[in-house]
Amino acid sequence: PEDCNYCSQSKISDAPIEKYRMLTPEQLLDGARVAYERGSKTYCIVISGRAPNEREMNTVEKVVPMVKEKFDLKICACLGLLSSENAARLKACGVDRVNHNLNTGPNHYSSICSTHTYQDRIETLRNVRDAGIELCSGGIVGMGESHQDLVAMAMELRSLQVESFPLNFLHAIEGTPLEQRDDLTPQHCLRT
Repeated sequence: PEDCNYCSQSKISDAPIEKYRMLTPEQLLDGARVAYERGSKTYCIVISGRAPNEREMNTVEKVVPMVKEKFDLKICACLGLLSSENAARLKACGVDRVNHNLNTGPNHYSSICSTHTYQDRIETLRNVRDAGIELCSGGIVGMGESHQDLVAMAMELRSLQVESFPLNFLHAIEGTPLEQRDDLTPQHCLRT
């Protein structure tokens, strides 16, 4: 288990959240149907944790072709750290885009997570890029980072030529180490 300070699912969180295993292929297919019927163009399969295990990879490999056969949807996957082999498997089964956020700059990273490194995240992004999958990667503003940290993250993402750069703002969750962070102002968010 990971110890990301912002996450309600991390091993250091006391947040009262519902916990469950990965959905079955049937449940994922039903979710894709609902997304399609509501006008979505993309369906994202997300797991928590360090990296997908073999069972989770097998589920993704099974359900992605099913979704693409039934619905005109692009598939995004957010599965944690990915080896080059797993990235190639995602490409082969039809995943169009992988979301894997850097979250912050390299100098601030160790203060928000110690169970994997910034370089681990960069390696995942390179593995995904090398597999020929689009990249979606961004960050979270409001975790105590400096403006220089945000610029360093943005420059790294630019060098990786990500297709999508989501910029999120911390929603401090009770039970996480960052639960007391509430210093985001509209002015700070707009300036970022």
